[in-house]
Amino acid sequence: MSRSVIGRAVKTPAGAEIVRAALAATRVVGARPELAAASTDANVPMSLESPP
Repeated sequence: MSRSVIGRAVKTPAGAEIVRAALAATRVVGARPELAAASTDANVPMSLESPP
């Protein structure tokens, strides 16, 4: 088995507007938000910094 790098890892800052909105929405429905690393379908656009 071999590995190859495809792009670069990207982390959305906890203070980013989209993260703050997601945290607020989670609280509105009565759940406790938790920040964690995960995969997403947005990996490629995020690695290209799109949208800025």
